Amino acid sequence: MQIWRTSLDDFIALVEPLDDSAWAQPTPCPGWTVGDVVAHVIDLEAHFTGDPRPDHLPDWGELPHVSTDMQQFIEIGVDARRGSLPAQLRDELRNVADRRAAQLRDADLRRPVMWFVGEIPLERLLGMRAFDIWTHEQDIRSALNIPGGLDSAGALVAWDRIRDTLPFIWGKKVGTTQTLRIVVTPPGPAGTLTLAPVGDRIGYDDSATPEIEVELTFGDLAARGAGRIPAEQVVVTVTGDQDLARRFLQELVFTP
Repeated sequence: MQIWRTSLDDFIALVEPLDDSAWAQPTPCPGWTVGDVVAHVIDLEAHFTGDPRPDHLPDWGELPHVSTDMQQFIEIGVDARRGSLPAQLRDELRNVADRRAAQLRDADLRRPVMWFVGEIPLERLLGMRAFDIWTHEQDIRSALNIPGGLDSAGALVAWDRIRDTLPFIWGKKVGTTQTLRIVVTPPGPAGTLTLAPVGDRIGYDDSATPEIEVELTFGDLAARGAGRIPAEQVVVTVTGDQDLARRFLQELVFTP
């Protein structure tokens, strides 16, 4: 719970001092301004707190960035708040953060809760929320050219999520059994990850000799994983099969 709350507090601290003009700036999150990103964080925290969903039907023809059922579910709460004043959104954000924290204070983190695809433990849900909130913090920082947040608790959650997902990206989405070494450089979490066949699947094997190596920053890895930058914009150094490395960058997106 503490990492979730820290990530939310970091997000609140970022948006609190923004002037009204900043809220209208477009972000790397497709179709969303800074204000829309804040509305999204409010909406999901309100949803998991148990608040009723907004009684609102967007004009989907005006929202070409929405193409899936999950995106429609998410967009309803954002679109319902479009036109709200920044002061209203700031108040709603603080309010729902405090109410959700109070609700979670004595919660059993092992109990199952509903997620979009079924039941998961509450602890896992809070980790996913911390990752989502941190990613949207980075959206706002990118939109307003305010670097930072790469050494936070949320960044470490993002690092864990990325590491958990990379074997699936390489083994299933790229569909190869070659050995890939990924060198992730600061700022932010850094390290060397070696993906290789482990039994009948792709896993981590630090002793394996890489056939391909890619080097990129944690910031670019996280941004590409969230679909915030095109593969062509990732600053990467490749040793070995260039085509396979490009396929890896193309398939790297894993967020909805």
